[in-house]
Amino acid sequence: MFRYGIFLLLLCSCGLFSGKKNPREGVRNIRIDAGEKGLKRAEELYDNNYYQKAIDQIEKLEVKYQSTYLEPEYHFLKGKAYLQMTDLDQAEDSFRAAYHLWTRSEAGRAKALYYLALVYEQQSQDDKMIASLLELSRLPEQLQERVYRLDIPAKLSSAYSREDNLKEAKRYSEMMEAYLKKHIAHKQLPSESLNLVAKSLFEIADNSLKNWETRDFEQKLDSLKYSQFYLLRAIEMGVSPWTEKAIYLYEQSYRELLDYVLNDWTNLYYQQNKVSARRDQKRKLRQLEKISHLLRDIELKQLPKGVIQHDIYKRYLLVNKAYKKEIEIYYLEPEVGEGLTDAAKKLLGMSKEIRGLKPKQLLKKYKKQIQLPVKDPNL
Repeated sequence: MFRYGIFLLLLCSCGLFSGKKNPREGVRNIRIDAGEKGLKRAEELYDNNYYQKAIDQIEKLEVKYQSTYLEPEYHFLKGKAYLQMTDLDQAEDSFRAAYHLWTRSEAGRAKALYYLALVYEQQSQDDKMIASLLELSRLPEQLQERVYRLDIPAKLSSAYSREDNLKEAKRYSEMMEAYLKKHIAHKQLPSESLNLVAKSLFEIADNSLKNWETRDFEQKLDSLKYSQFYLLRAIEMGVSPWTEKAIYLYEQSYRELLDYVLNDWTNLYYQQNKVSARRDQKRKLRQLEKISHLLRDIELKQLPKGVIQHDIYKRYLLVNKAYKKEIEIYYLEPEVGEGLTDAAKKLLGMSKEIRGLKPKQLLKKYKKQIQLPVKDPNL
């Protein structure tokens, strides 16, 4: 069945008619049985990826069995077939028709709403997607707890973050967080749900880092402080490409923030005005200290040791350690106009051969040891 069919939305199999029999009842039952057999045949075609043939089969049934209780089922199956064929306009029309025809079935309306949300997501119509999901969330009795408390909030937080409504995005991400705490062993959750969560968390972080290049240091710092928690949680998922994207964005954001501070560090040693250069060096050291605090802040939000064990999370720990080491080296670099301190020499494990190196050469040697290879998962 279609990969997004994650609901327990089975129509009740109870009898449709009751009371005294009438002469035409046998004819009506024959028509209904024939319609159900035709629908079953269309579903088989759909399940075997014959989407256009499934649509053709349903359209024949619609002509022959009009105004039956099966009509919304016909429209719903057509909508799924059109969605698989990426004919989004036809899919939307079919799901809308199914929704309006399922007047007495909340289960059916819930299915139609969810698939409408999928169509709007692919059409990049976040406002309509949000409206459909909010209406769907009013039918909790028709949904699995996981879908209600995890999957729908994940989709809503993604949509709100794309709409730059970070307040609502954060609210729904907190709902996800509350549910995940109850299922901290992620193996208890299906990969499709974890994929939705990872995508949602990544998009919240990504949107908070918009226009990064135009921001000054404090603005960059604030945006990274907000986004890094969501990146961390996405990294913990470890089940999807969104996890790869999260570690890449996390690593790149810190790298770019450090480069923003350090891009002209070595030039400080060659400035004529040593007083001005020393003032700039102190300012940069204060900025490095703030970045160091940011790294410590995110460490406090990590899950207990041993809970998460996969390669991407291990890489995250390595990234943090490397950046902390790099900052520490700059802490102990010589002041402008002075030689290396004893503490710096000890920390760097300097041999006699390199003690005479200039700062620019020294930084090149030691930064090479701690910089990590960065691979863009989008490539």
